Formats: sequence, structure tokens, C-alpha cells
Amino acid sequence: AHPMRRLLLAMSVLPFAGNAPSADFPSTYPPSAPPPLVRSWQGFYAGLNGGYGWCGNCVSNISGAFTGAQLGYNWQIASLVIGAEVDGQFSWIGRTETLGIVSVSAKVKPHGTARARIGYVLGSALLYATGGGAWANNEISVTVGPVTLSDSKMQTGYAMGAGLEYLYSPSLTAKIEYQ
Repeated sequence: AHPMRRLLLAMSVLPFAGNAPSADFPSTYPPSAPPPLVRSWQGFYAGLNGGYGWCGNCVSNISGAFTGAQLGYNWQIASLVIGAEVDGQFSWIGRTETLGIVSVSAKVKPHGTARARIGYVLGSALLYATGGGAWANNEISVTVGPVTLSDSKMQTGYAMGAGLEYLYSPSLTAKIEYQ
């Protein structure tokens, strides 16, 4: 055979040569570990939420479930995460008291927040504090027999809290938060 053909054949096999174990000798290399999960919290995110709300200090002691969605963006510098998040919820938070033919209801209708958050990365978890503005559409109604009078008012205030978010994959997290 021509010498140049042997050289070209050897070069074409070289990329496949690697750590192929021979049939006569056991491999001394440990098996490869899966690539580590990239723990980056930086970037845009969107998600769904649900929870339970209550007001023990309110005149009517209202409580109930809610569900909604949130959008946000995080900036990460080493283990420090700084972000902004907005959310909006539909709510079944309320309470009705009835005495004879008189019924009084208090309800929290749609509500939401716009908040900043700052956190610290601990492995696959993010421990954070959050705070910002809040809004809620509150409704009060009184029913006497067949007649109902109601009034609703958009109220604004603040929200503060803390949370723990866990990174299951580069694009899936779950969190628990108290506001």
C-alpha cells in the first residue's frame, strides 16, 4: 500500500480512539458522572401560583384560596440574586355572616403585588426576602331579604415576606412564600 494512504487512515481513526477498553484488560477509568446542574437563577421567568390567604386582624376574619400567575426577572452575581416580580391572583377569600334575614359578606376579589426580591443561593435552593407594593379589590355587601347593597373599592398598600425556591432543572422551580 502507498505510505500516504496509511497515514490518512490512521488520522481518520484517531478521533474515535479514546478510552476504548480492550477485551483482555479491564478498564481502570471510573464511569463518567452526569454533567452538574447549572445553578443559574439569572433571567426571565413566568409561572403559576396558588395558595391560601387570611386576615386574622380584620373585622370579618376572612380567609380562602387564590390562584394566579407571576412574571419576573433575576440578576445573579455569584451567590447573590436580585430580582423583580409582579403577580396577579383571582381569589375566593371572604366570609359571610348571616343573622336571620340579614347577611353580610366581605370578599377580596382580584389582587396582586409588584415586588423586589433579594436572595442567596444555597446549592439548588434560593432563600430570599421580598417587598413592594400591593393592590386588592375588596367588596362588602349587605343583604336584607331580597335586597342587596354592595360596594367595592380598590385598595393599595405594601407586601413584605420571605420564601424558599428550589431549582429542579434549569427551567423548572417550585417555591413556598409567605407575605
